Amino acid sequence: MTFYNFLDLSVALLYFLAALLYLSAIPGSSPKLKQASVFATAGGFLAHSVGLGMKIALNPLFTTTQAQFYISLLAWIFILLYFLVWWRLKLQFLAL
Repeated sequence: MTFYNFLDLSVALLYFLAALLYLSAIPGSSPKLKQASVFATAGGFLAHSVGLGMKIALNPLFTTTQAQFYISLLAWIFILLYFLVWWRLKLQFLAL
């Protein structure tokens, strides 16, 4: 397993973990689980940013010809917009 594959897998797992943490916090109204879900989402976004940056920095010509990169970039933009809306509306957590 290459580092890129591991990084992509960790991004997906962090986003999935964030969703599970938030869903498990809803019935008991646990603020600690909600805060952990926000941190997991932020960690996933950070890992996603690092992965996109590394792919562009190490092999820009090959990366820009791959559809997978653009789909991942689109997902990154959606998460960025999510964080901006979350910050502007001052919500506890904006479910995706």
